[in-house]
Amino acid sequence: MVYVISDNCGFVKIGIAEKIGTRLRSLQTANARQLTCVKAFDTTKCRYDDKALEQSLHAKYYKHRVHTANVKQTEWFTDDILEDLLTMTPQDLDKAVDDCFVNTCQQSMWNKKKKSTMPPIIYNAGDCIDYVKSCKEKFYEYGLSAYFE
Repeated sequence: MVYVISDNCGFVKIGIAEKIGTRLRSLQTANARQLTCVKAFDTTKCRYDDKALEQSLHAKYYKHRVHTANVKQTEWFTDDILEDLLTMTPQDLDKAVDDCFVNTCQQSMWNKKKKSTMPPIIYNAGDCIDYVKSCKEKFYEYGLSAYFE
């Protein structure tokens, strides 16, 4: 299950766990602030698995990610994304995954054609579809078979 935990002091964590209560208690042990689970997404109505949903939310909100001196990427984000997260539906979650993979496809096509890390540009839908099809096995591995049905 995908969850959102708040520290009630400006930060939220997006993660996955089978037992959210157990995960909350384990996080609380290492946190001086009182943590609260503010959202648990009903992912049974989504087309994608929990890992894909979690990763796409991390990608969607990457500009809000909290960085520390020791860790480049954490699963903690500034809480200005909280209102958006609280109103998300299963359809919004699916769209986040779709958008994440389209953006990944665009970036990969850009890097492949231009040998650059500049922002992606859409060349054409055919290029994107060809790239996605070439990654078919990886998509199945992550439970994203809906792309090919």
